[in-house]
Amino acid sequence: MINTFKADPKESCAHFNLKNMVIPDVEGYFSSLSGSFTFDPDNLSVCRIEAYIDVSSVDSGSDSRDELLKGEEFFNAQKYPLIEFHSKEFRIHDEDVLKVRGDLTVKDITKEVVLNVERPDGLKKKRISIAASTLVNRDEFKLDLGSVLEIGEALIGENIQMTMEIELIKQS
Repeated sequence: MINTFKADPKESCAHFNLKNMVIPDVEGYFSSLSGSFTFDPDNLSVCRIEAYIDVSSVDSGSDSRDELLKGEEFFNAQKYPLIEFHSKEFRIHDEDVLKVRGDLTVKDITKEVVLNVERPDGLKKKRISIAASTLVNRDEFKLDLGSVLEIGEALIGENIQMTMEIELIKQS
């Protein structure tokens, strides 16, 4: 049975963690996430995840760093206001995890990534929660803080751990 859900933007967000080599790790979140989730446990070919993260909602705990992250050198929020994910394929990884292959678009660059998605339960409920995570290479999306911070490239980690915590409201 196909179950369709819409993300509750007030209760959903995306966390990120940029591991660094010398300076402290940069952690934060995007407070505005919208999208939809279609799931049929008996037919994974009809399953879909669409997620839209509002770049201007970034919060790293530092107003000056948030401005850098929104700026032209990193996300360029004015020109590219959304980070998007569109699924292509769902696979069962194990009892608790689905592997969801899809396209992640940051700025004007689209790369295929695989999300680890908690297998949803309680599909008959009006509200469910899922978490989806992946590791992305910031260089592949031309997310460059090195020149902004005027520190060597080796000081800033290449990988960003992203986790979307999505509260979903049943639509059908």
